Amino acid sequence: LLATYGRDREGDPLWLGSVKSNIGHTQAAAGAAGLIKMVMALGAQQLPSTLHVDSPSSHVDWGSGAVRLLTEARAWPKGERARRAGVSSFGISGTNAHVILEEAPETAPASVEEGSSAPLPVVPWVLSGRSPDAVREQAGRLASFLDERGPQDRSPVDVGFSLATTRALLDHRAVVLGADDAALRTGVTALAGGEASVVSGVVSEGRTAWMFTGQGSQRVGMGRELYDRFPVFARTLDEVCAHLDAELDGAAGFDITVRQALFAPDGSEEAALLDRTGYAQTALFAVQTALVELLRSCGMSPDVVLGHSIGELVAAHTASVLDLVDASRLVAARARLMQALPTGGAMAAIEAGEDEVVRILDEAAKAAPEAGRAAIAAMNGPSAVVISGDEDAVERAMAVARAEDRRVSRLRVSHAFHSPLMRPVLADFARIAESVTYRQPVLPAVSTVTGGPVGERDWATGDYWVRQIRRPVRFHDAVRTATGELGATRLLEVGPDPVLTSLVPSDVETAVSVLRRDRGEIESLLTAAAEMFVRGTDVDWAALFAGTGAQRIELPTYAFRRRRFWLADRAAEPGTTPLLSRWGAGDHERSSALPGAEGVEDHRELSARLRGMTAEEQDRTLLGLITSQIASVLGHTDVTEVETGRRFLEMGFTSLSITDLRTRLSRATGLALTAEALFEHATPRALATHLLAGLAGSAGPAATAGPERADGTAAGPERADGTARGGTVTHLFRHAFDQEQHERGLDLLDLAAGTRPSFQVHDTGGEGPTGAEPVRLSDGSEAEPLLCVPSLVAPASPYQFARFAQALRGTRDVWVLPTPGCGPGEALPADLDATAARQADAVLRVFGDKPLTLVAYSSGGWLAHTLAARLEAAGTPPRALVLLDTPAGAGDNLALGMAATTHRLMRRFPQIPVDDDQLTAMAHYARLFSGWRPRPIETPTLFVQAAEFVPELLLEATRPSWPVDHQVLEVTGNHFTLLEADAETTAQRVHEWLNERG
Repeated sequence: LLATYGRDREGDPLWLGSVKSNIGHTQAAAGAAGLIKMVMALGAQQLPSTLHVDSPSSHVDWGSGAVRLLTEARAWPKGERARRAGVSSFGISGTNAHVILEEAPETAPASVEEGSSAPLPVVPWVLSGRSPDAVREQAGRLASFLDERGPQDRSPVDVGFSLATTRALLDHRAVVLGADDAALRTGVTALAGGEASVVSGVVSEGRTAWMFTGQGSQRVGMGRELYDRFPVFARTLDEVCAHLDAELDGAAGFDITVRQALFAPDGSEEAALLDRTGYAQTALFAVQTALVELLRSCGMSPDVVLGHSIGELVAAHTASVLDLVDASRLVAARARLMQALPTGGAMAAIEAGEDEVVRILDEAAKAAPEAGRAAIAAMNGPSAVVISGDEDAVERAMAVARAEDRRVSRLRVSHAFHSPLMRPVLADFARIAESVTYRQPVLPAVSTVTGGPVGERDWATGDYWVRQIRRPVRFHDAVRTATGELGATRLLEVGPDPVLTSLVPSDVETAVSVLRRDRGEIESLLTAAAEMFVRGTDVDWAALFAGTGAQRIELPTYAFRRRRFWLADRAAEPGTTPLLSRWGAGDHERSSALPGAEGVEDHRELSARLRGMTAEEQDRTLLGLITSQIASVLGHTDVTEVETGRRFLEMGFTSLSITDLRTRLSRATGLALTAEALFEHATPRALATHLLAGLAGSAGPAATAGPERADGTAAGPERADGTARGGTVTHLFRHAFDQEQHERGLDLLDLAAGTRPSFQVHDTGGEGPTGAEPVRLSDGSEAEPLLCVPSLVAPASPYQFARFAQALRGTRDVWVLPTPGCGPGEALPADLDATAARQADAVLRVFGDKPLTLVAYSSGGWLAHTLAARLEAAGTPPRALVLLDTPAGAGDNLALGMAATTHRLMRRFPQIPVDDDQLTAMAHYARLFSGWRPRPIETPTLFVQAAEFVPELLLEATRPSWPVDHQVLEVTGNHFTLLEADAETTAQRVHEWLNERG
């Protein structure tokens, strides 16, 4: 510093300070802390003093330059020259990095569209925290701030805009909505006091589905308030109406435009047109399409779409199956043709199941064979079925239902939709449907014709939309598919009134409607956005302030818990005795220390206690057991630090600590909890429910508590005692390597592997477990899935890719393909062709011909390469092959290198469950791959190389490389940290490379 900055200075010296003196030793965060300190110093126009320094070091020649210690704070005012600060991050080797900061030029305060005066009738204030208490404390700090500043010093939109743009979003959230300062202030105070009147919640797992409403939900003036306030809504509505009007021009019964009917004065003749099929369907399509664009402008988007009747066309347009021109053409034709049908027919709702209604219709038809026809038009719920057809047939069916004491309701409709009476329009509609252009949906969708996921021949064909007019609406099945198979936990009804929301089963976590007829449209919109947001849907709140002139202002900082962690201080805290917690329920609560692996209660004791409890008490007890074990594994002093709705990966679990947790819980419950189970049930709350089901259905302690694989078989089994599963072979192997008798240890593994059953290329797996079914780690819908192949070195488990998958959650589906033969009871492959065939069959069963990318770590790359070649031969090549620091091939000492690595891991991490199956499988694959070298393949290959080469971490002393055609991408970290500390960087670089390939 003296040589660089201290020579030839004019005026003030270079002032030297240390952030360590201010806040202590921050280790790896020192550089970032120094940057924060100097940015704050620039803003405060003051250089903070360096504490605990009386005099400069005598080991420095301070006279060689103008550098002085900041032994006291000094003013640092703005002037004609830009102020600058140098920040050095030091390590044991010297300066790791040096950053020069310069004050930014003067700018106007950040705002949105200065000078605009468009009001926001309802203002959102968004708060979030790491826990419910933190959110309430945030609200309390904001309330105090509002009291101190007074309404004259800040506007509601300034506060809302600043909360939306200057604060991080954490999982526990709340949104206060109000029309003015007083209402917002009341809401903040209520939130701080723990009242339930404010929209609040916690981010949860799962996808967001948008449901689009059908005919019957329309109302006069729907969308008018949004049209007047949001330009994107008005612009889209005008565009859609223009397309519809062009299609309907000259058609009988369409004398005014769609928008004129939509916004006609209530009670007028024009407004009454909305009750007619032609205007009802077109107006609904226009409003819902405009709502989609408005929601998207607010940063919201669906992961899954489905629609009821005419709403299904909106869903198809939202999924890009139809562009706006073609969608408008289909909607206009559908509305025009149905409007032209003779009036008459009837529809009725019957409280009964589908099979019961079929019987009722048959009995009604037998009683009057000469009567008209009626059929099921919609299955809206397990006991909510709508029938449609000739009036006399519908009336007779209603009479049969009433005679059975079933509730029946005649619906007010102009036509009998989804009934045989629709047949006259089908031929004309088919001609139009065949003339438009269809595309495959760009996001998951559900058909309400089939009730299942949309297939390639569904929405993208004209025939589907012809059948959709006549076939019943299977809405209940569609919702079950969306919330089950497609993983949606948040349902948003996009329409003018909550019609579909009321039909959603009660076990669905969240179901709200964008608009409600009994509430202002902007208030309803923001309330729905808030309800979805607090449970995990993305919302760009800042976009709502466009046009308000809102400015960023200073707000209270985060309400940190401010807890000290010195042992003496923690021991003195009341009610937080270190490693002490309570878990249990009701009269069955028991106080116990957070148990170590050896201190978990016997599963028979737990089973006995659970038998005397209610279901609610059982749930609380298991949740308490899980949280106490988590606290112990992660080193928390209090179980209240464990958030039951937070994912294990987000808590800081690694592949080692998650294994420790699994071992403890297996021992405590007597259930064979598999590693995959903690992926499928990724939060303490979800795992408690899963374990409770396992205990309720188990016939004994050997029951498996694992997820199902893609083929529906159990992903286990594992030994239920929760021990390291090591058998005789494992113990003898470890003893041999402990004594450095390596050859004897290898001979033992080879001999044991030779006694295990094997399979050939043509075998389908026999009666035992195949060990080849993919296991899903995370989901995402933005790009094609990744199928990961673990290392061959024991113990390899799906959790090897846990952090990698976590980094891509919400972006890509990430699956792991286990190695055949590594699980209990699994046969070993006779050769490499048998391995590739077994894995290729599993891939084709699960993914078919859908594009996917193979990602393999270390020696797993050898398996992935042979699998890619097999898939190429089958005509279904992977989109790409990504190799994470995979050695080029196996040398003569492959088996010794793999076994030595496993032995080192077993000694360093004794809690890792290595067993006979894994060790013998590793030895077997070492023999199969001995001397192997990859052959050229057509699949584009990316070789991801760790920037830091550490020879002792690898099977050979040379830096990994790949001998056949490939691209190279270097990432930070070493061979081990690629999927651990540096996993997020690795995942993002791979994701970016795949995106660049298009």
